[in-house]
Amino acid sequence: MCMREVTQAAPRWSVFGRPPCDGTVGPTDLPCALCYNITLQWHRFVRRHFMVFPFLFAILSTVVGAQERHVGPHVHGQATVHISEEGGRVEVEAILPGHDVVGFERAPATMAENEAVATAIGVLRSGSWLMPAKAADCRLNQVTVETPDPGGSTPGGHADYVARGWLTCRDMSQLDGIDIGLPNAFPSVREMVVDIITASGSVRQTLDAPAVHVDLSP
Repeated sequence: MCMREVTQAAPRWSVFGRPPCDGTVGPTDLPCALCYNITLQWHRFVRRHFMVFPFLFAILSTVVGAQERHVGPHVHGQATVHISEEGGRVEVEAILPGHDVVGFERAPATMAENEAVATAIGVLRSGSWLMPAKAADCRLNQVTVETPDPGGSTPGGHADYVARGWLTCRDMSQLDGIDIGLPNAFPSVREMVVDIITASGSVRQTLDAPAVHVDLSP
């Protein structure tokens, strides 16, 4: 009895609309009470859970877009540098095309190429390319190096080396500049695009080799 009445009324409503029993029978109609309650709970479930999908899609799109902006273009001869200051700590990230670091952007195929990779990693990890203002009395805490995945593939066949260094400075007020000696360590680097984030804001500087000094003064 109830199923017949609900089946007739259901086409009048969408799944996001009012319960199909509503308007035909009410919750006080004992034969249809169970049907009404189940339908009402389904209605609430759909509204509560399924409607969040558009918002999740928007969030994921934003994250993917942010990642794409962070990576930036892969340009041979150009290094991308990010410098951020927070308290007495400075983080420097350098992204270099493999072509400029070792001369190729694939897995090393010979002993000489393996040695070139090992040497480049050693140079980046040493932090010798990071030279903060002496008056700031900074200490290099650590440098990590990410190398291209030999078994992986990247868009366009490109491969980057990423070095991240952390500095702790005793007197940040004296840190008015830092030399990023990537062109000296890797002569194929002819330009550095440097993005700087400090408490006073963000700025971008572009340095053409042999220039290596990044101005951090307010």
